[in-house]
Amino acid sequence: SWQILSYKDCYYLYNIGAKKFAVTTGGPTFLTENPTAISIEPLTNGFAFNSDGDPYHYMCASHANHHAYAPVQYWTSDDVGSAWLIIESPCEIDAEIYTKVKEYVDIQSVIVAAQAAVDGASNTLVGAYTTASVQTLSGKLDAYNTDKSEGNFNALKQAYEALLENGEK
Repeated sequence: SWQILSYKDCYYLYNIGAKKFAVTTGGPTFLTENPTAISIEPLTNGFAFNSDGDPYHYMCASHANHHAYAPVQYWTSDDVGSAWLIIESPCEIDAEIYTKVKEYVDIQSVIVAAQAAVDGASNTLVGAYTTASVQTLSGKLDAYNTDKSEGNFNALKQAYEALLENGEK
């Protein structure tokens, strides 16, 4: 069974039995521990799922005689195997799974924003803050990338928020 979770205008397809999330990035597997946003494309006969935008990476049920070793493959959205039905489930979404999605997405957004600040890629940060503030953030980002502990993440988040709140222009 699958469940669709929604958070911050994105959808996440979760396999209840495997306790993993769907991903269609062309790799060897469709399941990952990490929540991965997935697009849901309406079709005339159902819905198609894709997480990377590649037109050949839609989740597609394989014909048993073609790929018995892998019942799910990648293909285009116009293949009949790419059309999935969505029905409302009487089961509630596990609060622990929803929390995992929220925490993962929130952590990723801080990491991406922090990296943009360090790289100078964000137009709102270029030249706006002291070198010392960016160096502090860079050190916290390096520490987090080395050891993804909760303590290092909290330090990274705190440095990023301090940069935004107290940065000197």
